Amino acid sequence: MYRRGWDAGGNGWRWRRHLFAWEEDLVLECYAFLENLFLQVDVMDKWIWRPDPSIGYSVRSAYHLLTHLVPVAMATHNDVIWNKVVPLKVSLFAWKLLNNRLPSKDNLTRRGMHLEDSELCLGGCGVAETIDHLIVGCDMSSPLWIKILNWLGIFGPLPNVVADHVSQFCNIFPVGKESQIGSQVLWLACCWSIWKERNNRLFAHKELSVEALVEKVKIISWWWLNTRKHNFDYDFNSWRSNLLVCLGIRNWFA
Repeated sequence: MYRRGWDAGGNGWRWRRHLFAWEEDLVLECYAFLENLFLQVDVMDKWIWRPDPSIGYSVRSAYHLLTHLVPVAMATHNDVIWNKVVPLKVSLFAWKLLNNRLPSKDNLTRRGMHLEDSELCLGGCGVAETIDHLIVGCDMSSPLWIKILNWLGIFGPLPNVVADHVSQFCNIFPVGKESQIGSQVLWLACCWSIWKERNNRLFAHKELSVEALVEKVKIISWWWLNTRKHNFDYDFNSWRSNLLVCLGIRNWFA
């Protein structure tokens, strides 16, 4: 079914309505799972209880599983995740990102999905794809962050862990709430563009240059601010050439 296509022009997946943002991510997970699934025609389907495959499900094994689950620490960057300037689908993406719930290759493998192609990052760097690596350390994403910092007039390293990266980047200008909202929007635009580029390389086999990604981040971040922030009154040319002024940081370097 997946081979018949689920995007524009595909005839294997027909939706009665447009998908919600959170449903689009579920479809991507399903697509990745089906891509590596091979059906055995002469074998009957059956359920397998993974905690005890030989005996199967029992109340005792379920109780043992539930009582031995390791608590997962949830992200606390709620101000970044639920930034009112960005669309809801981006907030949902950010929640998954900061809680390591995105369908990255390592997460899919951890969920028991066999990846036929490769577990390596799509940036061509020869490293296993984890969220931390993909978003901040990959040959695709790292140059993007450097160029965005240069656009901000800042030179220096950023952490290679997403949780630390968001804390440092979104507090890079300690001069007020407005500048913090702007830096959050920039951070989310970068992460969103990186994830979309990753999916584009995986499913469409198309690739953007770093320069094109930077331009995409500039357009997306300006569009969010221009359409969703009531006191933002700058055209795109001003945003590109006078970013600090647009963020309300006129005298930060004075």
